[in-house]
Amino acid sequence: MAKPKYTNEFTVDIDRCGPNERLGVIGTFNILQALATSHAYQLGIGAFDTWDRGGYWVVTNTQVEFYNDVNLYETIVGETWPMETDDKAFKMYRSYTIKHKKDLVAKAKSEWVVLSTKNNMPVPFKESGFPKNFKYCKDIAIEEEPTKFVNDFVEEDKVGEYVIQVTDLDLAIHTNNVKYVQIILNTFTLDEMTKKKVKSFEIKYASSCLLGEKIRIYRKVEGNTYRYAIKNDKDRVTTYAIIVFKN
Repeated sequence: MAKPKYTNEFTVDIDRCGPNERLGVIGTFNILQALATSHAYQLGIGAFDTWDRGGYWVVTNTQVEFYNDVNLYETIVGETWPMETDDKAFKMYRSYTIKHKKDLVAKAKSEWVVLSTKNNMPVPFKESGFPKNFKYCKDIAIEEEPTKFVNDFVEEDKVGEYVIQVTDLDLAIHTNNVKYVQIILNTFTLDEMTKKKVKSFEIKYASSCLLGEKIRIYRKVEGNTYRYAIKNDKDRVTTYAIIVFKN
């Protein structure tokens, strides 16, 4: 029987660091993705298993809170577990922690749906292929509900543009969810990236961006809070995000 929690060790290699020789935001998101992917495979609900059942997983929201720094070449332990879900529900949640020895590095919660390969519509949890009689862990990494984002961005808020490249794509030939994080972080200068410390990062994926699509990045700054929207050529918001920096 599958264990309630999945655990794996990671080394903070150069590709997981930012310019300040510490585990970076993108590295953290990649670790979360690796944890979820590996555990899903272990549970028999990985990408290929789900596709064979006529569906595919899509992450719709990720909330991350950052605590202690961890340096290049140090070892960290990531842990993830699915949260109990009603059979009729369409949204499913997964919690995570990342620790260095006894220090909490980050904790996170992600929201997922399974879409049908026939019509791209969400399917209820009972049809996701999740193992029956699974013994859920009652822990919740982040109690807060996902933010209800508002599209109040205007043209004066635009801070960048980007065209989706072939290396941005995932197995579903959509833009990989971590790529959006990178696109948003690229709106900062090197000085900002090395001096600012992220307290929390939340991103909502409203719709997919495809190869060759031109997107525009918008930002509003309110003190230590930076709100983002990514829009496509049809002026539709594909992604929202909110970054809060430490004082």
